Amino acid sequence: HRARQLTARSGFERRTLVQAAALLPLATLGRRVRSYRQIRSMLIALLPPRLDAPAGEPSHAERIAQMVQIVAGRSLLRPSCLDRSLVLWALLRRNGNDADLRIGVRKNGENFEAHAWVELDVRVLNDADSVGQHYAAFSAPLPEQTVWTEGAHD
Repeated sequence: HRARQLTARSGFERRTLVQAAALLPLATLGRRVRSYRQIRSMLIALLPPRLDAPAGEPSHAERIAQMVQIVAGRSLLRPSCLDRSLVLWALLRRNGNDADLRIGVRKNGENFEAHAWVELDVRVLNDADSVGQHYAAFSAPLPEQTVWTEGAHD
């Protein structure tokens, strides 16, 4: 059944599924021993922008987000919101979309919570449209020494 579902997808979607399947475990495992900045740099190095990428096609961006979500939902490693968002951001960048990786925080009782999502032209791709209303997003990139620790996010 899954093989039929895979073959019914376009070549673009199959490539994106394979890329996400390779990158999500790298991001998930790498984040345990490396900083956010190091994982981001690794993804940039692994996925340089394609020269033939159609710049900013919204339908491509939505399909990429769907493929990352499919892979994340089947992963045994349970990638965090940051893992999923980093991989989505890198795949979008590779395919000509200038997306923004957003990280926000909120206080929930005594707990401090952080969450990550991706926006393209202020439209949220991998979360509810209202996510920005629930988390105060940082307006500037995180500093180089930022470390994302387990339990601080979804």
